[in-house]
Amino acid sequence: SESGVHMLYYFRQECKLSRQYFINTSDIFTINKITEDLPDGTQRTYLKSEITDKNIKRYVFIDDFCGSGSQATSYLKKLVENIKFENKNIEVNYLMLFGTETGVTGVRNLKLFNNVEAVFTIDETFKAFSVDARYYKIIPDEVIDKDFSKLTATKYGEKLFNSPLGYGNCELLLGLYHNTPDNSLPIFWSESNEWQPIFKRYHKIY
Repeated sequence: SESGVHMLYYFRQECKLSRQYFINTSDIFTINKITEDLPDGTQRTYLKSEITDKNIKRYVFIDDFCGSGSQATSYLKKLVENIKFENKNIEVNYLMLFGTETGVTGVRNLKLFNNVEAVFTIDETFKAFSVDARYYKIIPDEVIDKDFSKLTATKYGEKLFNSPLGYGNCELLLGLYHNTPDNSLPIFWSESNEWQPIFKRYHKIY
């Protein structure tokens, strides 16, 4: 899917797959001009969208990260619905490297995909300030207080992003080699109000 393109080259190399199996979403459908004769002797011309290769029985969308699941809805929903409309027997899968439990469950509940799986599922313990946050299990010599840490992240995060604890309040401490998800704490990635991030996020430009 959208940011998954960063991984596809390496995925293809590691799995020793042919390039023919990797297509853009724009290649799935072809727009054909159809002209038909009408009973009154005139003709009607219109455009019809059809699946380009009708021999394909399975599509796999690969993503790097699924946080809230909103991207699967906004970016893929119509596309997958159109595929299924053309042929309900086509299998459509959504696979990701990292996915929050909430995001993965949300995508599954859409009932769009035949399979939704993550290599690594991020549970509540990976939220920076959850009750069972794993980051405070072993306290260093100098005590780090979770409530104070949350207060600090919220105080500065409010000046940086409309969700001070990350998009969807995910409270993540996650960065990838090509970008930092906005589900992570904004104090790490935001450049708003002259803030200097340590893991800069590159926002999508539509």
